[in-house]
Amino acid sequence: MTTTEAASALPQEFPTLETLRSLIGGEWVDGAGATKEIRNPATGEAVSRLAFSSSEQIDEAVAAAKRAQREWAKVPVAARAATLLDAVNAIEAHVEEICLWISKEMGKTLAQAREELVDTTLLLSRASIEHGRTLSGQIQPASDAHFADRRVQVIYQPVGVTAFISPWNFPVEMFMNCIASMVMGNACVWKPSEWAPSGPLITARIFAEAGIPAGLLNVVWGGAEEGERLVAHGDVGVVCFTGSTAVGEQISRTAGVKRLVLELGGNGPLVILDDADLDRAVNAAVVDCFYQAGQVCTAAERVLVHEAVHDEFVSRVAEAARNLNVGDQLDEATEMGPLSDQRILDKVIAHVEDARTAGATIVTGGEHHGLFYQPTVITGVTPDMRIAREETFGPVLPVIKISSAEEALKIANDSEYGLTMAVFTSSLQTAYMMGEGLAAGQVNVNAGTTSAEVGAPFGGWKKSGIGRILGEAGCREFTNVKTLCISTG
Repeated sequence: MTTTEAASALPQEFPTLETLRSLIGGEWVDGAGATKEIRNPATGEAVSRLAFSSSEQIDEAVAAAKRAQREWAKVPVAARAATLLDAVNAIEAHVEEICLWISKEMGKTLAQAREELVDTTLLLSRASIEHGRTLSGQIQPASDAHFADRRVQVIYQPVGVTAFISPWNFPVEMFMNCIASMVMGNACVWKPSEWAPSGPLITARIFAEAGIPAGLLNVVWGGAEEGERLVAHGDVGVVCFTGSTAVGEQISRTAGVKRLVLELGGNGPLVILDDADLDRAVNAAVVDCFYQAGQVCTAAERVLVHEAVHDEFVSRVAEAARNLNVGDQLDEATEMGPLSDQRILDKVIAHVEDARTAGATIVTGGEHHGLFYQPTVITGVTPDMRIAREETFGPVLPVIKISSAEEALKIANDSEYGLTMAVFTSSLQTAYMMGEGLAAGQVNVNAGTTSAEVGAPFGGWKKSGIGRILGEAGCREFTNVKTLCISTG
């Protein structure tokens, strides 16, 4: 399907939702703020409507969470885990309903929506429940001879109320961090993205109706102003946000002295050396650059290719880009849908044009119809171009030619970002040199930048974030660490 045909394709019929409501203290309430229409990015059709929460309603949600948390923290962790697991499992029966709305509002394909919900959100929610259930402190001997009878314990206790602000590109994924917080004894106020609200709302509704205490999970809606109200609230102890670095910096200024878990922007380099397995490298590059139309924080924003394999790699990856099925995201055969919004398209166009005028060559793609942007491969990119330094967040594969692993390491680390990086090589020595030298929170060897490890901590260096999600480290982010000293004499 061409991009022109994709733009004119008619989506299947959907049920319509009434104006989406807020969940506060176990009750669904009408938002008292402004309203917003959400449109299908493929067609421009209005598909849902959202009522923002007022400042007073946000305060009520925090108060409800605070009340619920007092009792929830008294529940033994095994019982908390069992309650949460039952509620998470209840979502499984509604996967298709949730994914249809994610796809229609955000523009990702149905397959990608299922991966977000089933392979990431539900899988990692269950993993977080288990990590939280088994997380223990430690007992250590007293270090001071003057206190020989002292027993020292390090314990993890709930923070209280935790706030969560979701991105539009993964609308329901933040739910797994809510689960990590709740299993540790906290209560949550979740502000999903106002650009793709229906999937999170349905997820929250099913979860809330599955037997969790009223007020344990609250859902509020809004934009920057409402988000700032939530972040600044004095009873919020932790703020967990996924989104742009610019917004993350504003949250840091607003939050003051409170715990932050920020997963921010990335400019992940994918390094392909002369001894790389090109079959695996090409496949990884296609996924890293074109998955979800490139609207992924872990996308490969720069592809550094050794001169010895450069031409073959470009030829093969360009052919793969041309063969991608771009079209209606609700068609099961579609491999790449539209960009989510005009502001994303404008940035992609600006980056590609800047590279072209600076001397880069568009091998394939570079055109769009509506919000459908063709998968694009560009060669002759240099490290000083905007497309190599900024986060493009679109379906573009910019190739930088390199002559050695050492040069690749220098270029890769010359960035204000450090989320995920990847390298393809058959040399174990080079793998360790690059793996230990690349300045990022996660480095993958012989796998792409978007390849995740669900049981390990995830988060960025530099301007890519603060704190960690996933694994035991992710659960600890939602706790207060206490050293308890007891003298027995």
